[in-house]
Amino acid sequence: DAGEILEALIDNANTDSNTFLATGSVAVTVNRDVTYEYKNVGEAVRELQDELIARARKEGFALTRMGRRRYLPDIQDPKSQAGRMAEGMAINSPIQGTAAEIIKLAMIRVDKELRRQGFRSQMVLSIHDELLFDAHRSELPALEKMVVQENYFSYSFFIQLIKLP
Repeated sequence: DAGEILEALIDNANTDSNTFLATGSVAVTVNRDVTYEYKNVGEAVRELQDELIARARKEGFALTRMGRRRYLPDIQDPKSQAGRMAEGMAINSPIQGTAAEIIKLAMIRVDKELRRQGFRSQMVLSIHDELLFDAHRSELPALEKMVVQENYFSYSFFIQLIKLP
């Protein structure tokens, strides 16, 4: 269904895990060589796009999973260039916007844990969906485990965001 596709696309924006999406009618797997296996995905993705555009036309905005709105007044004119751009934003905003919200939540959780556990390592920067650390070598195993765990629990979907080791 369109909701599963949306969550899987958000998942893909946040992780490089091997399992991308698996349902009865749709199966997409991604391996580390970035090769894709598709089965009935095109139709489901097109359905999702149509649903997101229709919702944005009706409501006048695109919505992320956490409720952030991107107003799209030009979406009412699909024949204009601005209208077509608004359609693209109606599709992109829920996916990329939710991915951005998830990484922000993960950053907050990681920062709290860095302080709570007394790490000397520091989170330095976020780059799209990645976090960069100035890490002390002796803390690397514990830091990696903590960051993966805090990212995993940063937001709850009915699909797994990342695989825990």
